Amino acid sequence: MGKISNQYFEGGQAPTAAQLNAVYNSVAGDSVKNSNLDTEWAQRKHFSDSNSITSLYTFDYDGVADWNTTSVNMTTIENVSGTPSKVTPNYTTHGHVIVRVHASGLVAVTALNSDDGDGSFAQINHNTYAFRLSMSLNSGGTTVDLANCTYSFTPKGGYTTRSTATQSNMNYVNFAFSALYTLAPNVIIDSIELQACVGLASNSINIRHNHIQVIVVEN
Repeated sequence: MGKISNQYFEGGQAPTAAQLNAVYNSVAGDSVKNSNLDTEWAQRKHFSDSNSITSLYTFDYDGVADWNTTSVNMTTIENVSGTPSKVTPNYTTHGHVIVRVHASGLVAVTALNSDDGDGSFAQINHNTYAFRLSMSLNSGGTTVDLANCTYSFTPKGGYTTRSTATQSNMNYVNFAFSALYTLAPNVIIDSIELQACVGLASNSINIRHNHIQVIVVEN
């Protein structure tokens, strides 16, 4: 795309012959080129619906089946067998991108193996469970810990000065968390999974509703 000269005149101004002929002289002088002189004259959105500058991926489980874990290792939530809580963009970045992720859900019934601990730093794990959004890149060659959040089983909180243990665990608690992450060009986003674990083995959480939203924005 070449640039063609143009002229602008104020009211009452009499243009000269050279000024009037400037546009035509630009064309005649072969100043029209097949290269683009303005770096932001168009976006991919102008050319392809499948190559949009913004891509959205979602996962939603709105059923009634609970997914249970008593493990201290992060495990992908899977309320329905064969349908894990994850999105699979299989998206290759064209330029530098921002990945915005968000997860939310409902913790149904919880259970403590014994109690929520003595409130000390050493026993935080007695009273906590956690969630994570994990991203796989380049056919599983890289795994990225995108976002984490931690909750307490009881109203006491995970770390407190109150040393008296309690078993008054809370049920039907909502959770939600989000994060931003940047990626370079030519990176394949395989999948993003919602995972959970408990802090102390044999403590138990049941996850019911859960949702993932992923937005990929190209630069």
